[in-house]
Amino acid sequence: MMIKKMLTTFMLASAIGAAGPMASPAHAQDSQSDVKEAFAQAMDAYQQGQWAAAYQRLAALADRNHHADAARIALFMHRFGPDLYGGARAATKAQRDHWLRIASQ
Repeated sequence: MMIKKMLTTFMLASAIGAAGPMASPAHAQDSQSDVKEAFAQAMDAYQQGQWAAAYQRLAALADRNHHADAARIALFMHRFGPDLYGGARAATKAQRDHWLRIASQ
């Protein structure tokens, strides 16, 4: 339990310290404020322990190239889902590869 709390604190600190969302030309219809709000909602769900909702929102942002931190956290949740979040978090290999590219930006 202590490890889960430490990892959660680390993930939140990383997200809060980030530069912010990055919009993709392919999804220019999504405004910066919409992306910020979506990320804030995802992080609220995460902080409240609503893992499935948080993952779904973070994955959607990462899939659409909107947020490097969303990609990092989604990858983390996918990797450690069974141990830390009460179950596996599904992601295709293509999604994981895409998220990794975004997260490394």
